[in-house]
Amino acid sequence: MPDRIIRRLNGPRGSVLLCWAALAVVVAVSCLPPATAESLPWGLRALASVVPLWVYAALWGAAALAAVIGAFRRRDRAVRRWWDVAGFASVAGLCCGWGLLYGIGWIAQPGGNRQWILAGAFLAIAGGVSNTSRLRNP
Repeated sequence: MPDRIIRRLNGPRGSVLLCWAALAVVVAVSCLPPATAESLPWGLRALASVVPLWVYAALWGAAALAAVIGAFRRRDRAVRRWWDVAGFASVAGLCCGWGLLYGIGWIAQPGGNRQWILAGAFLAIAGGVSNTSRLRNP
């Protein structure tokens, strides 16, 4: 429906890409430095010890940007194919990596943590992104 309201939107693929871009923005904001490192789950603390979290926020932000650019057509109504593919691939790849990260954190961290929920959610989202990338515009 949004593709009928916004004429330059790339059909259903563009509508879905905007949703995945919103998810990427939310995750990017969540990667911004917290008040204390202890408030992070084990997997993110391990990542933050290697590379600062703002770098991951920038990666998620770049994925969101690629998805937003790919969601819209050019002025001549041509599809931005490269941006479209880059948007889907980057969001799916980052979701898959985040899901694996939380899964490893759930296994590695002793105690009753519930990182398996985030692992399952991110892996399910990665599956959803990769499946919606197969949409064809009418």
